[in-house]
Amino acid sequence: MSKLFQAIGVLLLLSVLAGQVLLQSAKTGKILLVETGEGFHGDEAPVKDGERWLGLYVTGGGSSLITSKVKVERVVDPIVDEDENKMTGKSVSVDHPAKPVFLVKGAAMMKPGLVTTVYQGGRSEEHWLINGYELASRKTLRLRLGAGEYQLKVLGRKVRPSENPNAEFLNLKLALVFGGQTQILYSPGIVDEATPWSLLWAGDVNGDEKLDLYVSVSWHYNVSETRLFLSSQAKPGQLVKEVAKFVTTGC
Repeated sequence: MSKLFQAIGVLLLLSVLAGQVLLQSAKTGKILLVETGEGFHGDEAPVKDGERWLGLYVTGGGSSLITSKVKVERVVDPIVDEDENKMTGKSVSVDHPAKPVFLVKGAAMMKPGLVTTVYQGGRSEEHWLINGYELASRKTLRLRLGAGEYQLKVLGRKVRPSENPNAEFLNLKLALVFGGQTQILYSPGIVDEATPWSLLWAGDVNGDEKLDLYVSVSWHYNVSETRLFLSSQAKPGQLVKEVAKFVTTGC
């Protein structure tokens, strides 16, 4: 019975997130974003077997955007598939020995070739911006690209009792600062189940000598959400623009 309730919860989250992905695609000109991995539910990974996507690879030999052939396999989803023959889960890999930071499709502003990396992050603790209700000790990251220095900051405060009686609630924002400019990149509002946020990658991915970012954020403990921000798509008064996001759920 508990497995049934978990499956229902996952399906409800997927329906909400699917609507968000469709809305996001409409806003960004249908740029699609995905990571490789296993255990994706249903249509969380919007990719088909044999398609060619542009992958960002960071290795000891440098950083490059490389066109990659994607392999998609159907696997058993232990949460949803009570009948293991249905195999509604999805595994995503590429025909490249290295694991890409991310894969994109429909991003005409990004071309195969060398790119600049100034920060190679990840989801491990040393890259956390926040962890649960606590702001990480290094909540401001200084990122230097060329002669310029950017700051990636988490702005957060405890919610006042008049806003919510639970003092553990936080109002969180992720901000990018450059010179006299500050841009809020992500603001989920008041959250009570904050999960770790982290910087996954920073650099110049489209050759305009300005900072681009790939970050992991979330508004719910059971949701993993990554967002790609590009400087070349920024509107006047902005430093970057969110062009795509990839959202998955847990159990």
